[in-house]
Amino acid sequence: MATAVGVSARAGDIHNFRRHVVIALSDASRLVIKPRSAFWEWLFFGQNSPIRSALGDSFLAGKNGVFGLQVISCKPHLSQVVYLERQVPSTPKNPNLVQEFLYQYGGLLAYAYVFGIEDLHIENLVQRGNRLQVVDVEVVFGNLCLPNQTHLFPLGNLTWSQTGLGHLKVNSVFSEPINLESLLSGYLHASIQISEKSEKILSGLEPYRGELT
Repeated sequence: MATAVGVSARAGDIHNFRRHVVIALSDASRLVIKPRSAFWEWLFFGQNSPIRSALGDSFLAGKNGVFGLQVISCKPHLSQVVYLERQVPSTPKNPNLVQEFLYQYGGLLAYAYVFGIEDLHIENLVQRGNRLQVVDVEVVFGNLCLPNQTHLFPLGNLTWSQTGLGHLKVNSVFSEPINLESLLSGYLHASIQISEKSEKILSGLEPYRGELT
């Protein structure tokens, strides 16, 4: 049985008439109570998301992909929804783990860019093994011109340490060309896989047309 660690009622952004997200931590999980629906978290990052099903054997849909959230409730009109996310933090140290981290990060960057998911700064990302899990979706279907408008890369006043790359806790990660190659490989592979599965993705989203418009 997991051991409770604590509860914070003022963690994360303010939602719906200045109500805060509540986070309950244990040694094995993170329970997040949102003052709004978690429909978008479920749709884009939930373990049983229809997008995940459509992506099939894509690395994005795999064990270390982007769909790590266990959403307890995602009904779009609930005023308060709870979701559970397993958390096993691990800051990559050796070069191989850094490259693996960056490959997954590149995939997340492509995925967020394609679906116009913005505001994915470090506070909306949680370490989960040797990758990051999005736990808060605030803007979707944005008309993005550049991938860094997702906030997964620096933009304007947003610094490196405020992006998900801040979890690496190093400032010169791209001084090694192979690290940049790993990130770009993840980005390109994810982009290709999403493109190849685009018809299945659109078909999987059809039952949720009412929530998407």
